[in-house]
Order: sequence, then structure tokens, then C-alpha cells
Amino acid sequence: MIKFYREAFIAEAIYREAFIGEAIYRRSHLSRSIYRRSHLSRSIYREAFIAEGIYQYKKNMSTFESEIKSIRANDTEVFAILSDLRNAEKLKERIPQDKVKNIELAEDSISFEVVPIGALSLKIVEREPNKTIKFSADHAPVDFFVWLQLKQIAEDDTKLKVTLKADLNPMIKMMASKPLEQFVNTLADSLAKLDYKK
Repeated sequence: MIKFYREAFIAEAIYREAFIGEAIYRRSHLSRSIYRRSHLSRSIYREAFIAEGIYQYKKNMSTFESEIKSIRANDTEVFAILSDLRNAEKLKERIPQDKVKNIELAEDSISFEVVPIGALSLKIVEREPNKTIKFSADHAPVDFFVWLQLKQIAEDDTKLKVTLKADLNPMIKMMASKPLEQFVNTLADSLAKLDYKK
């Protein structure tokens, strides 16, 4: 009887240890889950913080917008030409050399010289079919971005607008604002005059 009692007592002790072990395991698993969630929350917070920083940075940049131009082609035809800059070779002939010089075109990039700012280079970073082509500065004395926006309003009638955002300190802004305003309007005017039907 005593032997049976001892065995039952030992079995009860083993059961308790197993129960405690299971509870510890569950707490450990829960802690890992909480840690993972906490780590994920920190990661999301960091991404949100970075995104907010980029938004505020772009918000504080100087903005230059062209007049809205009309193109006698549909948005598919216009996008097909402008999304591969090698198709815009005739652009060189239409931009006044006293304002923009030394234009070089590649599939995803364009380089040129704007008087009196100097040599600039743009690279396509995003294409949204028939709507938007976005460029960022590749080699330039200042950080800037350019958007070509398209909107078809009728058959063979697509509107075009060029927007440029640049990070300019007050001194450079005083000198560069007028040339950059002329640049976006000259570019929009020249793009509107290209033949998109070939």
C-alpha cells in the first residue's frame, strides 16, 4: 500500500512538472509571438517614418509646372514614344539651343545642359502606362524630379503637363527659378510638337 502511494505521489509530481513545463512553453511561445509582433510594429513604424520623411522632403521642394499642352494623338501613341526616349530623337531639333544644349538620349535616360545651371541627367524610375512617366536626377548639382503627365480627353487629343520639383536653397532658387520655368515650358512645347503617328 505504501509502495502504491509513493508511485501515485511520484506520478502526481511528474504530472505537475509536465503541466508546469507546458505552461512555461506556452508563455515562451506567447513571448516569442509578442516579440515578433513588437518587431513587426517597429519595422512598420520605421517604414512609416521614412515615408513621412520622403513626403515632407518632396513637399518642401520648389515646384515648376508647364502650361498644359495638346497633342494630336491618343495617349497610347504618346506613351509609346515617350516611354522610350530613343524615339524622341527629333526633340533635339525643336528645343532652342540657347536654352538647352547637348541633349543626349538613351532608352531610360536623357542628359542635357541648361543655361546657366549646368549639365543635368535624368533617369526614368517609373512608367504608368498611358498616364505618367517619372524621372529622377541621375547626375546633377541639385536633387530634382520630373513628371510627364498624360490625359486623353478625346480621340487624338491628349493633354500633356511637365512638372519639375527641385531641392533649391534660397540663393540657387533666385538664380535658377526663371531658367527652370522656361525649361519645363520649352520641354512641354517641344514634346507636344513631336509626330506621334509614325
